[in-house]
Amino acid sequence: MPKKDCEGLPRQHGTAVKANGAYCGKHATYMGADPGLVQALVTVFVNLSVRTVGDLGAGHGQYTRYFNTHGLNASAYDGWEHRPSWVNQIDLSRPPPATLPRFDAVVSLEVGEHIPSSGARDYLDTITSHARRVLCLTWAPPGQGGVGLGEALNVGRASFFAFLPKITVTRLS
Repeated sequence: MPKKDCEGLPRQHGTAVKANGAYCGKHATYMGADPGLVQALVTVFVNLSVRTVGDLGAGHGQYTRYFNTHGLNASAYDGWEHRPSWVNQIDLSRPPPATLPRFDAVVSLEVGEHIPSSGARDYLDTITSHARRVLCLTWAPPGQGGVGLGEALNVGRASFFAFLPKITVTRLS
């Protein structure tokens, strides 16, 4: 019998992380959508006439669900093997599939710190090349703790909005 992908991996709160940064196990610990942040994102997107949103590293898809119920056309992508059936499969530590569309806005919240440093370039290339106009990126600060943070690329405390293609970056933290 082949060994399961998640066996032998370190666990915190019952959750393990694969080498590519994706959560393992049926009961991954996702924090859920932050009500203030998701409302603020919808307001920003509506004010900027954003119509399509790609939620890359969506987990259970809580942000995507909220975006869709508030008039946006959002799609969720995650590498978790037990993601809901409507959340699309993606390995963000590798080059994106040719079928991944471009979006007016890409949201990637608290994902980058889970991507191994070997996959960081592919992750950053994916989120920037698939955002036509807006990129919202948050990243856990060093020392925050959590699952899968050991060998990931560390960019320090990061929360950014980037307005594309003319790059204007607003640091939020």
